[in-house]
Amino acid sequence: MGLIFIELLIIFNTSMERIFTLTRAKHQKLPREFTICNPFEVSLFLAMLF
Repeated sequence: MGLIFIELLIIFNTSMERIFTLTRAKHQKLPREFTICNPFEVSLFLAMLF
């Protein structure tokens, strides 16, 4: 459920960027800029991931 949440929040320019970001997100590694600008969403994502 957390991955769907991230997919809705992040704008991906290419399919490869989407796959790369979602694969890293499964291991709790989100883009730095996203984590800095969206701390509430990051905590919500982490709660939904587990």
